[in-house]
This record gives sequence, structure tokens and C-alpha cells, in this order.
Amino acid sequence: MTWHIVTTEFPPMIGGISTWTAEVAKALHAAGEPVAVHARAGAAPPEPMPFPVYRMRGRWWGRWSGLWALLSVWPRVRRGDRVLCATWPLAEHLSRWLRVGVAFHGSDLTRPERAGRTVSAAWRTCRARPAA
Repeated sequence: MTWHIVTTEFPPMIGGISTWTAEVAKALHAAGEPVAVHARAGAAPPEPMPFPVYRMRGRWWGRWSGLWALLSVWPRVRRGDRVLCATWPLAEHLSRWLRVGVAFHGSDLTRPERAGRTVSAAWRTCRARPAA
């Protein structure tokens, strides 16, 4: 069973999602779990990662991020693998085809009034499909 972590931000990008995703992937790897990260295309991480980092390519990320993520993740997911999305919009898109999990972190917790409508809409969409 492999953990597929799907994110739009990963080192060398700077920010909360990038940092959170890298730390979760490293912690799972340190615990002996197989990990693969699927991240938006960009420069190589500043340090070598002990797990594969697949760079998702595509245009118009705001509108088509789910499609680019699906094209990267779908061919690599096997029965029993787990897909963890770093953001609600990715979970909303991927849950149409895959069973996914999504994590609350950052402003989802500290500023729920900002994330409210997005999280609520994504939760309704994911709840109607096999998602966690």
C-alpha cells in the first residue's frame, strides 16, 4: 500500500501547504510507509527526497487542477493505495474517480470563516462519493 499525497505546492515553493505536505510525506516515509508525492510542476526540491516526487504538468491550475492531478495520480494508484489531498479543491475533483482523504490544516482551522464556503461545498461533493 502506497500513500499518494497530491498537492499544488511542494518544495521549493514556500508556504504553509508546501511545508505541511513535505513534513507529512517525510513523516510517513520515516514510519516505514511507502510514499509518492504528486505536486504541481516546478523546480526540484532543495534537498533530495527519499521518495518519488511526480511533477504534475498543465495549464490554468485554478480551473483544471483536478484534471492535471488525475492524469498524474490515476496511472500510479493500485488497489489498496491511499490518496491524501492537501487541499479541498483537489479532493473535490479527485473524489469523482478515486477514494480520497483530505486534511484540515492551516487556514482551514485558523480562519474557518475564510474557508467556509469552499470547505462546505467540497464536503458536500466528497460526502456524496467514497471519500474520507
